[in-house]
Amino acid sequence: MLGESLDAASVGYRVGQEDPTHFSRDYKRHFGDSPMRDVEKLRSLDAAD
Repeated sequence: MLGESLDAASVGYRVGQEDPTHFSRDYKRHFGDSPMRDVEKLRSLDAAD
């Protein structure tokens, strides 16, 4: 998502899920935060360097 500037819906489709809401929910359940929140965190870390 970060490297290719993709949104959660696009990533969800790439991994075989047709429902972006379902992908975001599964992502959050697995990783503890929403996909966009993780991308924002990574961007802020990158900007701090």
